[in-house]
Amino acid sequence: MTAEGVTAVIAGLGTYLWLLAWGVPYPLLLGTFVAFLDLIPVIGSTVGGIVVSLVAVLIGGVLLGIVGVLVAIPVAAAIRLLLKEVAFPRLDKS
Repeated sequence: MTAEGVTAVIAGLGTYLWLLAWGVPYPLLLGTFVAFLDLIPVIGSTVGGIVVSLVAVLIGGVLLGIVGVLVAIPVAAAIRLLLKEVAFPRLDKS
């Protein structure tokens, strides 16, 4: 398996576990979607992250109304920033 394939599997598995832990509907589908999009160079992981983040925002809106939407956006941004600054640089060093 190539390095791109390993990274895609890790991204998909991480997304699946995170969505499963938060109780987001369709975690397997969204995790697989992120894994496939991660195989697209440069923009794939970004597009996958945006789609999953929008699902988090929509769920926040359904659960808590407008306050949920307003809270879900910075939470999704903070999670993405943590992954970008902490998790992904460690993967690049390997």
